[in-house]
Amino acid sequence: LLLVFALLLTLTARAEMHGIARIPDPPPPVDGSLERIASSPTTFTWERRENMVFGVEKWTGSADLSGQLFLGWDPNQLYIGAMVVDEAVAQPYFGRDVFKGDHVEVFLDVPRRDGAARSGKKLYQIGLSPGNFAPGEANVAPEVVTWSPKLGIIPGAKIAARRTEDGYWIEAALPWHSLGVENPQEGLRLGVDVTLSDADMILDSGQETMCSLLTTPWDLRDPNRMLEVALGDTAGEVAPGTIVADFTPLAAALR
Repeated sequence: LLLVFALLLTLTARAEMHGIARIPDPPPPVDGSLERIASSPTTFTWERRENMVFGVEKWTGSADLSGQLFLGWDPNQLYIGAMVVDEAVAQPYFGRDVFKGDHVEVFLDVPRRDGAARSGKKLYQIGLSPGNFAPGEANVAPEVVTWSPKLGIIPGAKIAARRTEDGYWIEAALPWHSLGVENPQEGLRLGVDVTLSDADMILDSGQETMCSLLTTPWDLRDPNRMLEVALGDTAGEVAPGTIVADFTPLAAALR
């Protein structure tokens, strides 16, 4: 009986699963050019009104806030890149306050848990700030911060950003070992959402609009409101039989 339920769970997960493409050697340079990560077949967009989960009444269209997301992985890093369209880039903040300015947030449940084992307290909430692109002493550099599971940084993370005519490009590499994963393999499951935030005023306006990969109502660090994702091959395909499922809660319920 357990095997039947396990099979059904696997089939259901596969039906909704997105694969993250493996990036072949050499590792991508994290320099803001998106030279390698933008070739990943794993891509998503923020462009529809339905993606706006906060401040939709202030969103004036794709020139105000939109973008394209790229994901990739190799045995050492999880790669995240984004081409962001934002007609007024504003990020004067650093550290825990980067949420008040323009930034990207990455929500990860890794390894993905099932059922009652899921907890918002275990999710990674990671901020990727592009900085302010200002010269000299006024410069606020790009940075990676975490708000959950604890306030701090991702040890060994790399980040870079470049200003563009219509916004900015940003890319980051997050070491697997700093995410609690020592030996990532194809089939490793993750829960993922990536949000894009806009704050058009230079100071004290706070976050004005935010868009998500999902269109369901926003709930901060809800482990059930995430895309189901697994590490795939270089084409982003997840081979049958490789998905690593967590059957522990199911097994406990059937005892």
